[in-house]
Parts: sequence; C-alpha cells; structure tokens
Amino acid sequence: MIEFFWYGCIHCYNLEPLIENWRRSCRATCSFRRVPAVFNERWAQDAAIFYSFEALGVLDKLHRPFFDAIHRERLNTANQQVLTEWLQKQASTRRSSSTR
Repeated sequence: MIEFFWYGCIHCYNLEPLIENWRRSCRATCSFRRVPAVFNERWAQDAAIFYSFEALGVLDKLHRPFFDAIHRERLNTANQQVLTEWLQKQASTRRSSSTR
C-alpha cells in the first residue's frame, strides 16, 4: 500500500491512527510506504522534512509527533525559527530519554 499525504492535511492527520492500526495488524503480510504529496512549494518543504527524517533514521520516532505538533500545537513549519526550535526540542527530548 502506498499512502500519499501532506503533513498539513487534516484528513491525512485524522487517517493516521487508522493507518497505524492497520500496519500493526498486517505487518507480516503487507508492504506499506508513505510518500509525501507535492503540489506546491509549501508541500515540498514538508516533503523535504519527511525525507530528512527518513534519511536520519528518525522517521518512526518523529512522524507522528510532527503531525501532532502541526495539528494540535499549530506548529508553523513555514517559519524556520519555529521549526528549528521544535526540532531542537525533539533532539533534546530524545537525548534525555536515552540516558535514563
């Protein structure tokens, strides 16, 4: 299965828990891949963030928190300073939880 999504899409966000449950139930028999949809420059920026998470090996840890931050905390990913602060907070949280 291939899911095309955008982090800013409320419908994609609302579908995420269902996809997570489905993935757990058929992990051994199904193949799943997320692909960020890119229809404009704004969406391309979020796609770059997705691929950065993937390249850094943190996609499984940051995909859902990033989605949550956008839709629950109103994280503005177009604001570089705000995005950088959020990413630094995530790195700090990951470091402190791994040293416990």
